[in-house]
Amino acid sequence: MSDWMPHDKAHRRTGVNMKVYSMSPLVATEFDHLVDFVGPLNLWPVNIAEAVVSTHLTFESRFQLTLFLLGNRVPPCVFTEWFLKRSMLKDASARRHVAGILLAHKTGKLEADSKTTWVVGAVDKEGNELKDKNQVIATPDFAQEEPQYWDEAIKKLHWSDWGAVLPANDWLKLQTDVILPYRMSASVGATVVPGLGPIFGLDLLTEVAANSTPIASPMREC
Repeated sequence: MSDWMPHDKAHRRTGVNMKVYSMSPLVATEFDHLVDFVGPLNLWPVNIAEAVVSTHLTFESRFQLTLFLLGNRVPPCVFTEWFLKRSMLKDASARRHVAGILLAHKTGKLEADSKTTWVVGAVDKEGNELKDKNQVIATPDFAQEEPQYWDEAIKKLHWSDWGAVLPANDWLKLQTDVILPYRMSASVGATVVPGLGPIFGLDLLTEVAANSTPIASPMREC
């Protein structure tokens, strides 16, 4: 079995590389932009590399991939654009799930729950490389001062469902131990905001998150 496992992993890496080589020049450029935030694809965990080049993310794979990308400082607006353009999120439930993970990161819930992920370039405060690449998710200091990096991505994820923008008070409703997507509340009326149009109230729905290994460190800007 010990001889088989490395061979299997190498075979899986080859499969990932073939998918990258088959991308059109435009798609390859967008993919390179995403990868540049993290580091060489061959340093990514093989299951994460497989997920990022797929065209369909299951519950567990989108949970782990989203956490990995956040922990490796990829701005939400960059990787959610990749997810949507490639139709990796097959329905509204999948899009809401990713939106819930972004919300949990922005509000510090992932950090509070001591979630971890594999951080390719993990370093200590002095800039020395860490041997342990599994790092606890940290919410960037600018999360409250510059929430647009999360808000814009969440708006895109929800836009095809209802065209809604999340109101500020809904950020405070994250209270349970699971990753929370949203549904529109019929009990709360829409408020028209200049430049944005109607903003709807949202109620949180629970969705049990798969066991995972999530995140660390602030994101670079888009």
